[in-house]
Amino acid sequence: MLDTGPLLTYLAVHYLDQTEADTARRSAVVQDVRRGSRFAKAEQERFQVLLDRSEHLLTTPHALCEVLKLREHSVLSQDRERFCRISLKLLMDGKLKEVSCPLRELCADEAYGELICRFGLTDAAVVYLAENERCLLLTDDRKLYSTYTSGAVFEIRLLHEYLRSTE
Repeated sequence: MLDTGPLLTYLAVHYLDQTEADTARRSAVVQDVRRGSRFAKAEQERFQVLLDRSEHLLTTPHALCEVLKLREHSVLSQDRERFCRISLKLLMDGKLKEVSCPLRELCADEAYGELICRFGLTDAAVVYLAENERCLLLTDDRKLYSTYTSGAVFEIRLLHEYLRSTE
């Protein structure tokens, strides 16, 4: 299960590979997408391999919406249309499964209504889906991570720590 940060990272690395980006461009995009955290070429490759080996990847329409919109100040927004075309092609290859999570369904459980108010709709939806699917949720959100590291029926991991543990 991919939250917004890991999903954007996945699509950005794929975009950089597809456009055969030079080292400077690759560094600028990765540093922007990863918000300044270290994410070297070896980590990018390990992340790509891990995702490619997965039977299927899950996300929500909420996370897809955030990722494809891009932040206006993002380095990727300079090439928004090309990034979007390349990303859509990857998203349509069947590897990533978009699972609907309607607001009415989320709010049927009061706890998720509270989660929406506390973390936002996207985070509430990925937690809901991770709980229903009993799957690993990869995120960059430390606050969300610390809330669900114990007692949850699903596993939640910070992307950079997960990659480190798979070395």
